[in-house]
Amino acid sequence: FFVFPMLTLWVGWIFRGTKRFSFLSVVLILALLASGYFVVNTFYPRLVGVPKGSSFGNFAYTIYGQVRGGIGWHSAIDELGTRNPSRVYQAAWDAFLAKPSDFFKGAAGAYRDFFFPGGRSIFVFGTKDQNYELDLVLWGLTIIIMLRGIYLLIFKRRSDLSTLLLAGFIGILLSIPFLPPIDGGMRFYASTMPFFFALLAAGASRFTDLDEEFVPAKHEMFFFRFAAVSILTLTV
Repeated sequence: FFVFPMLTLWVGWIFRGTKRFSFLSVVLILALLASGYFVVNTFYPRLVGVPKGSSFGNFAYTIYGQVRGGIGWHSAIDELGTRNPSRVYQAAWDAFLAKPSDFFKGAAGAYRDFFFPGGRSIFVFGTKDQNYELDLVLWGLTIIIMLRGIYLLIFKRRSDLSTLLLAGFIGILLSIPFLPPIDGGMRFYASTMPFFFALLAAGASRFTDLDEEFVPAKHEMFFFRFAAVSILTLTV
């Protein structure tokens, strides 16, 4: 949810030139994102979507579960007895106004599920029934590596790569309350995993060459281009 906004701010910072911040770059990126959003989520569903369908209609159930204290998306169906996203959104808003603290309770639960051991965690090494002690050790080591990666990125914040990875990571952190693992586990974050696990790569390395410009050799550029074209082809 918030990775794109964070990357937009990153663009304004990186392409600021002699200014403190490039608002022109931000406006251009926002225009690009808005265009993509309306094409994919407004025009495309009208062409091929189910009649009377609602884009992001399933988010209504997620946000309802969050404003009710993080009790999960299915609570909307159980408590409201409807599958109409508009009614669920309205009920979620009413519930939030009645007791705003429940949303923060749900947000805290989402962060707990995301980081701490368990079936919903982003760090899954097994189950509670098998080698749970070993899982805890691996989880602890992973957290330490991740924290070291964050420290190194902040320490090397003059590097564009460092600030890019930090911006993506902050975007993920801000998104967790609205994409709770109780509803979808890790799959909610599949498209942004590089921003998260890059921290582990940074934490497990010496990370001393971020200030140096990376100039790939000719055969490396061929590989990168081939990989990019292959991924685009497979996506289509």
